[in-house]
Amino acid sequence: MFKKIFIIVFAVIFLSGCMPSPITDTHKNPVQRNMIARSLTNIGNTYRINQIIKTAKKNNKLQIAFIGSSSFVEDENSQSAAQDTVTKLGKMFSKKTVISMINFSVYGTTSEFGNIMAQREVLAKKPDIIFLDYAMFDEHEQTDREHFEALIRSCLELPNNPQVVIFENSKADNIAKNDFMEQAAKYYNLPIITVSAAFLPEFTAGRIKPSEIYETQTAYTPAGKEYISDFCANYIEKAQKSKKDKEYVIPAPMTPNLSVMNPKFVDAEDIRAENDGSYIRAKNKNNKLFKSRIEYLTNTENIPFIFITEANNVYVIAPVSNKRKDVFEILINGKKAKEFSTFAENENDEPKVFRVYSSNVTEKVAVAIQVRGDDKTNGENPYAENAENPENAENTKMSDGEEVSENQDTEKEPENKVEEKVPQIRYKDFEFWGIAYTKN
Repeated sequence: MFKKIFIIVFAVIFLSGCMPSPITDTHKNPVQRNMIARSLTNIGNTYRINQIIKTAKKNNKLQIAFIGSSSFVEDENSQSAAQDTVTKLGKMFSKKTVISMINFSVYGTTSEFGNIMAQREVLAKKPDIIFLDYAMFDEHEQTDREHFEALIRSCLELPNNPQVVIFENSKADNIAKNDFMEQAAKYYNLPIITVSAAFLPEFTAGRIKPSEIYETQTAYTPAGKEYISDFCANYIEKAQKSKKDKEYVIPAPMTPNLSVMNPKFVDAEDIRAENDGSYIRAKNKNNKLFKSRIEYLTNTENIPFIFITEANNVYVIAPVSNKRKDVFEILINGKKAKEFSTFAENENDEPKVFRVYSSNVTEKVAVAIQVRGDDKTNGENPYAENAENPENAENTKMSDGEEVSENQDTEKEPENKVEEKVPQIRYKDFEFWGIAYTKN
């Protein structure tokens, strides 16, 4: 009799969905459960997420996107936090539910990059849930605020009404300026996951060491990635159990005259140039995001690459690293406007967005890109590296190993002869991968 009662009770619990979730199951200790609970610092409006969950259970389909610069980046050595999140969410739904993932996480990038590239890489696919993670590398200037808000609005305005989740990442020293991201999230009444709120109390109390969570200042250990996925799955779980909001209304923009909405990206090979100048177009090898490049052609006359567009903002996307030393100049309608360095602390090339033109109005502009050379020689080094100083030409000696026969007639060079200067371009590795513009 007791056995039958136990089976009935177990069945009721199972069918009612009250079984332990993948987040609150028994293998989590109190410290871990407290961290997971603290990570959700704002649950936001729950209308959209509950509609999405309801539809996913009905149609057995759910698409999750990760857009960011650090937390969810794919790692060859271990499974990403994004994939861990998808795995955990799979346990919340029926086995029939197919959960697909879009992971557009590019290390070291900013909201400006995300706003430009996500239009093509993510939003066109209309995901159901979107995690935004740009707290690590944004420079917290006005342009970052504008692009972060523009990205939020672009996501929210998709016709399928996705849920946007703001993920406030933090470095190992827990230094991350998330103030404007948190401000935007609360203004739009969005959920916020805050890494520092979860980890910092445990680091301070000595219950967990930072080295258990972080491999470097910005990279997580496998254990750290599991926590990140716990935080994300915890939001979905809590949203189902919280109060059910009846509707969600997108508020007016925080930023007056938000001019960076709906940027258009153009691949290098598709740019219509007035003049390619000293540049050639080539394919990018082993680059999934940017398949082509426009590369400066060495030993040329440094003729600018020129294109014309109608826009209020114009951007150039170029690789930066500690191996690149070039400075490139921007001319707008024939006049020098700005110059930018391609040097960065990172070892490998990472894409960076350079805003080369900005105006309050949309107008037609001619944009010229050229490599900056030595100020005195206008891009040219007047001597080859092994050229001799003309003033010392008479002291020139034969190199070691060369001999002259005693009987060989030697014609004396004129005393007033000066060696010809050999022009040589100093900069060799400048390239860019595309342009973008807004037209508002």
